[in-house]
Amino acid sequence: MALTGAGCTSGTMPAAVAHVTTTTTTAPILSTASTPGGAGTSQTATGATGQRVTATPTHPGRQGLQFGGPPGSWDLGLIVENMGPGVFQSVPASQIALVDASGRSYAPVVMDTALTGLPSALPATGQLRMLLVFPLPAGDTPVAVTFVPFGASGPTLHWTA
Repeated sequence: MALTGAGCTSGTMPAAVAHVTTTTTTAPILSTASTPGGAGTSQTATGATGQRVTATPTHPGRQGLQFGGPPGSWDLGLIVENMGPGVFQSVPASQIALVDASGRSYAPVVMDTALTGLPSALPATGQLRMLLVFPLPAGDTPVAVTFVPFGASGPTLHWTA
């Protein structure tokens, strides 16, 4: 089993996570959890093959520059837990986004480690803690976080930022 972890002194990674499960569907068209939770709550998605993952984002912060992002970028902590049964492919640049008030989505910057956005294989029962950096236009503020763990064939998890 592989376990990847990250330490963060900015206060954006939660010390403990309360688990709240949101039921999602596996429709071929993207579906959004009917009642999005706020950042810091856990949601579980099930893919068409029965693969399950739980994800918990932090509240987005404006400290992206401190973590190697461009000036004005935002940071977001994300914990992904693979409930199994198989290996989960984490590809943050195509699975997670910050969404602004006008509905535009922004993918994280792919940086040099799995902790900051590189794809990685997460074994069953494994946990991945990522610190992602998002370049948003000056003056733009995220209002939501979305996670599409299984691509267009699976559910979309949604949190208010």
